[in-house]
Amino acid sequence: MKRLTTVVVGLALLLGGGIVALAMFFLWASSGRLAESEYAQIKVNEAYPLNPEANEFSVVSYNIGYLSGLTNNQSVRPEADLYETNLATAIAALEPLAPDILALQEIDLDSRRSYQVDQVTALGDALAYPQRAIAINWDKRYVPFPFWPPTVHFGQMLSGQAILSR
Repeated sequence: MKRLTTVVVGLALLLGGGIVALAMFFLWASSGRLAESEYAQIKVNEAYPLNPEANEFSVVSYNIGYLSGLTNNQSVRPEADLYETNLATAIAALEPLAPDILALQEIDLDSRRSYQVDQVTALGDALAYPQRAIAINWDKRYVPFPFWPPTVHFGQMLSGQAILSR
């Protein structure tokens, strides 16, 4: 009887420890890495003053889907070269348009799913947009999506929206 009690207590501790570990992981994974005051930023480059004489401007809005192409909701881990190719494609498509204001949705700043490339900087530098405003809507240490297999989880994510301008 004493052995059975020891086994039951051991199993209860193991199960309880597992539940506590899972709860602690959830709290850690759902916490952000930035202060909330950093979720919206406007970066002004004083070397490029605004032109008060301009009376019209062009705007382009583009949901880049973090440059994942059609793989964004599939249970696959695309290779880094897919993102590099899609970045080059986006640059080639936007360059001839040369909008005064470029609004980008679903853009990664530092995310595992897009190989830690700051896509705001990559597009802003390539297209010569010195003014950049960002709004963060995903700042998580771990995102377990797509759900299976765990090797394709998004993992650490910093993502949001951006407005680039001249």
